[in-house]
Amino acid sequence: MKYLSDLLASLIVRRQGVLLALGISLALLAGVVLGLRQNFDTDILNLLPASSPAVQGLKVYNADFTQARELAFLLTWKQPPDDAHRYREEFAELLKKQPWVVRVLDTPPLAGASGQVNEILAPLLLNLPPQDFRAALDRLSEGTLEERFSRLADQVASGSPKARFEWENDPLGLATAAAKPVWESVSLSDAFDLVSSDETAAIVPAITNQPDLSAASCQVVMAQVHQFIEEARKAMGPEGPEIGVTGRSAYVVEIAASMQRDIMLTSAVSMITVVGLFWLGFRRVLPLIGITLILAFTALISMVCGIWVFGQLNIIAISFCSILFGLGDDFSLLLCQHFYQARSDGLPRQKAIASSINHCLPGMLWVALTTGVGFLALSFSGSAGFAQLGFLVAAGVFLCAIFMTLFLFPFVRDSAGNAAGLGPAKWFADLCRNHAGWLVAASVGGAIVAGTMILLPWGALRFDITPASLEPRNTPAARTLADMMRRFPATFEPLMVVLPAPSAEKLHALDAELKRLQSEGKVLSWSSPSGLYLDPARVAENRRSLALWDANSARVAVQVAASHTGLVASPSLLEPIEDLTQALKITSANWRDYVGSESRWWFLLDRMVSSTSPTVIAYAKVAQGLTPADRLAIAKEIDAHVDGALVSGWSQTLASLVPWAQRELLVFGGAVAVLVAFILAFVYRNASLWLLHMASIIAALLATAATLKLFSVPINLLNVLAFPLMLGVGVDYGTHLILAARAGDGNFAGTIKAVGLSGLTTSTGFGALVLAQNPALSGLGIICGVGVLWCLLFSLLLVAPGAMRHESRLARRE
Repeated sequence: MKYLSDLLASLIVRRQGVLLALGISLALLAGVVLGLRQNFDTDILNLLPASSPAVQGLKVYNADFTQARELAFLLTWKQPPDDAHRYREEFAELLKKQPWVVRVLDTPPLAGASGQVNEILAPLLLNLPPQDFRAALDRLSEGTLEERFSRLADQVASGSPKARFEWENDPLGLATAAAKPVWESVSLSDAFDLVSSDETAAIVPAITNQPDLSAASCQVVMAQVHQFIEEARKAMGPEGPEIGVTGRSAYVVEIAASMQRDIMLTSAVSMITVVGLFWLGFRRVLPLIGITLILAFTALISMVCGIWVFGQLNIIAISFCSILFGLGDDFSLLLCQHFYQARSDGLPRQKAIASSINHCLPGMLWVALTTGVGFLALSFSGSAGFAQLGFLVAAGVFLCAIFMTLFLFPFVRDSAGNAAGLGPAKWFADLCRNHAGWLVAASVGGAIVAGTMILLPWGALRFDITPASLEPRNTPAARTLADMMRRFPATFEPLMVVLPAPSAEKLHALDAELKRLQSEGKVLSWSSPSGLYLDPARVAENRRSLALWDANSARVAVQVAASHTGLVASPSLLEPIEDLTQALKITSANWRDYVGSESRWWFLLDRMVSSTSPTVIAYAKVAQGLTPADRLAIAKEIDAHVDGALVSGWSQTLASLVPWAQRELLVFGGAVAVLVAFILAFVYRNASLWLLHMASIIAALLATAATLKLFSVPINLLNVLAFPLMLGVGVDYGTHLILAARAGDGNFAGTIKAVGLSGLTTSTGFGALVLAQNPALSGLGIICGVGVLWCLLFSLLLVAPGAMRHESRLARRE
């Protein structure tokens, strides 16, 4: 190591310009690459484990259904207006005039008098079981029609409103037969409320003409949307409603804006703290400039590496900037402290640099390894976003150890002055030497108190598994969605059953299972796509039967039967026959080929049948108060009876992730702990020092859990990953202290000073994430920030005196 230290010191002193030119060139190249390839993923689903069927169901839902291009407008009043329906209709008419709107879903298709079944009569008939389809065609024979018309004529003459309605809307009886599967499988009263029960809110869904879901396209559409909302407010007057909007496009735009805010705010807070603590410790400006540039340079290179490896970085991965600033600054503090100490001891510049590298670099590399292990372990979490975060921080910390060694010293001047002053660190080092027993006893006592607090029945660790725990806070789209979910719980919190490869048999099995769950009280109501899914096999067989059918004979039969019964045969009486004739020309089983873009049936079809894939979705309203275990049991029962079903929905997804989180905490956390313990055993090769360090880590974990319990800090499902990270990061301080104590070169107090400042910068780096609007990110910052602070305290109060006492005993024996 000494040869490498001397070589690097010589290079730094004699080739300083070359090194700086190399650094500037790399930074410019990284900046160009990042500018050209800037590509952030704002999908919150990529923070969840991709192997979960519930997560897969949500991804299919987002990819295959027009929900991705749908915006939901929420109209709200503080008090019920005179006519909420009138305001809703007025708003819908204004919305229809917008050039970016494809259609407004203003009325459920089955809510009208006739249900407008005749509009989709042909595809519904073709989707009937073959025997039912042939029976429907047989109704168009002269004898059958004459009997039906005669019965309707007698009932109409006797004043029956039902018979008049049937004659005006379904004279041939085909609509009733065609729509029967839809009536039996769709519960509109629960699934499609558009005005709240207290009439203080109304929903107006609309499909936009947005070409894709890129951030640029979303920004263009949302700019038009916000302009329209302002115009609508003016048009509807002062007594009009408050207008909010939510949807995928709104979320993308607002998450992108919050992401930029999070990057700037958390990184700025972390950087300001790093600068402030460095100034507090060394009172130097030029090294601060160098540290800032090197940290920014490291972040650039790390992000380029991340884009090269992953292609696209998730929003959660950008948090690595603030974490990296806190972690990477540790190395600068160690190097500067040792350099200034060496200069104050009279060493020339080159030898002082060599001494700093020789003393600090091994510990820095071991720290980079243990920290990297903790973060790289996120690759096995199943979450793409956290895997990227782990890679970026692991790569960044390793690169920072190299870059700080190469590029920091040109910014560090020779004049030591008070920079090497140890202040309280020297007093604490003396305390560790002279009163080690008292400090160790106090630390053990603190750990026992923390463990007792955890075991006490008072209070409990709070686990938050609500959908809001993973959504951005305080964004307009999130607030609007939360308000919708509160006012329309049946509409916005259903249990979804996604079938990517449906068939008539699977849908029949699904309907039977949902009926059984309803009979047991686990499901209150449900809506299935079984009546709307155009089964290709059925449609093809019925089309063959239709090709053999004599349409002209049916037309004659209708006219003759109508004339014999004395009923007026309007031209619309023959429309069903013409629709069936035209259906022969359509060879696909896609609803877009049968239904116009303005049809109100899209209100139903868009939610249940994909127009871009075979996928269909069923919805169920589950009973109130279901526990996560109850939801998992429902999913298990559906999986057992319906092959390929993905039981999903936000609440269902979070419930399904509870076992994943528990497993990750045990398996993933245990694996990190074992690996870190193995690395420490290899570094120390001493059982006493190894046990001392492990005891400090266990004490820090206990204190962290007790703190979270004491202050009722909620933990969401993704925050369980923070505990192994805390382990990987917090182990660093004890490593530096133990290696410094073993070195016995009189620099123990300097190491205490550097470790203390490093711990504060790292804790603040994580703590800056608390300011992020993303709850997963802010929760990660709270737990890691608190945990790292406890790791620092137990390293100073337990490891430092314990290591000094161990080395003193060894010295006396020798």
